[in-house]
Amino acid sequence: MERKRIIIDGCETDYVAYDNGTIFDERSRCFVEVLYSSPGNNRAYSVPRVELWFRGNQNLYVLKDLIASLFIENPYPDHKPNVGYISDDISDNSVNNLFYIPPCIELKKIADPEFAAEYERKQELKEEQRILKEQRAEVRAKRRAELEAIRQERLRKQEEQRKRIEERVPLVCKLLIEGYNDNEINNRVAVPTSIITAIRYQGAYPEIATQYGITPDNPPLPSPPYYVFRICEMLLDRFSVNKIAIELGISKEIIKNIKYHGAWSHIRKLYGIKYTPPEGYELWHNNNTLKQQIIELYSENIELGSKEIADMFNIPMSKEFARWCVTIRRDLRQKLYGYKKRNRI
Repeated sequence: MERKRIIIDGCETDYVAYDNGTIFDERSRCFVEVLYSSPGNNRAYSVPRVELWFRGNQNLYVLKDLIASLFIENPYPDHKPNVGYISDDISDNSVNNLFYIPPCIELKKIADPEFAAEYERKQELKEEQRILKEQRAEVRAKRRAELEAIRQERLRKQEEQRKRIEERVPLVCKLLIEGYNDNEINNRVAVPTSIITAIRYQGAYPEIATQYGITPDNPPLPSPPYYVFRICEMLLDRFSVNKIAIELGISKEIIKNIKYHGAWSHIRKLYGIKYTPPEGYELWHNNNTLKQQIIELYSENIELGSKEIADMFNIPMSKEFARWCVTIRRDLRQKLYGYKKRNRI
């Protein structure tokens, strides 16, 4: 008599099944009782069942399915197993009285050859799709591995660069304190200009110099490039971005970064770039009497030029005075006509 141990969910149990349809419990040293009806309400079962303890729970299992799964090979592994009895006696659960019932599709294949050929073609197509899917998965996995290797190599280079820069920070600080500009420091120590700029303009290098014990006797103020001074001076003189870019031959983005990010006021205060009033500034600035007289002149002739007004009152002509006159004329035009007209000088 052949015997096999029952395995549930991949775990061995204390139960042993025999090919005659009986199950032995090694823990209680007795055969398991076969149930033909529910113990609670005496409801009859369609097929015999057994109660087995597994992981602390008592569960009902169909006896014929347990025996067939252990002793009979399933000829239809792609379909859900369905075990039947050869004879009408459901109390006989031996191997000789059990068989796997063919699925409906298998019976249809036997009865209809054309359906069988179509079914085989679809199965081959599914197999090809499965193989193609596996190949694509292999390609994706290979690509992910390559990208991960590239990322690791990039991180390694970044770490090496970080260590190299940290080693050269003291020298960068010394050159900054000595007054070298960013390009000269870059040529000397091979540190990216962006990092040198960050150390210089974000206020980092005094702390770094203190950290590394760099204490020169008379550290001069680091000087930015010459065009930064000119941009600040021209911004104070109310030059537009386009005029500054044309006169200095510098990209507009650099001027915009200095103007609109509030950097130019910080640089002006840091380096003592003071506003120098034009000649004759005290004659017209905050002079309400002169302003009223100019308003009367504009009321008579709105197209009167700033140069003509300056000559009338013996005021030195300057861009600031011209802008002041333009503002007075614009306000008067708004008051008289209800709209503003741009004037270019």
